[in-house]
Amino acid sequence: MDKPLKGQLAYVTGAGRGLGRGAAVKLAQYGADVVLVARSGEELAVTAQAVEQHGQRALVLVVDVADPAALLASIQRAEKELGPISALVNNAAVLDVLPFEKTAPHLWERALAVNLHAPYHAM
Repeated sequence: MDKPLKGQLAYVTGAGRGLGRGAAVKLAQYGADVVLVARSGEELAVTAQAVEQHGQRALVLVVDVADPAALLASIQRAEKELGPISALVNNAAVLDVLPFEKTAPHLWERALAVNLHAPYHAM
């Protein structure tokens, strides 16, 4: 398979499962090394194995992207260990499906932090 992303580094949030895992593996298939970010180290380990099966490096970082300082520190660590980031997949998200009147303020704040603020800070 052609490796058009050879030498590139991708940073993927929500990489532990679902679309994030799929994006990370596809990026590896195309030759990118991948920084895997999520809150679950166990899920990230599974994704890392899939990335490494394609001959690419995987850096696992357990991070709560809702914490801007932790997010920035993870980006800095990734660049220190693997080089400049050339692609960003802002995939981490939370969704609590409740009627508005049953949505507690902390759930609203968490949704904003993960779904809105984290992508901004990552960019």
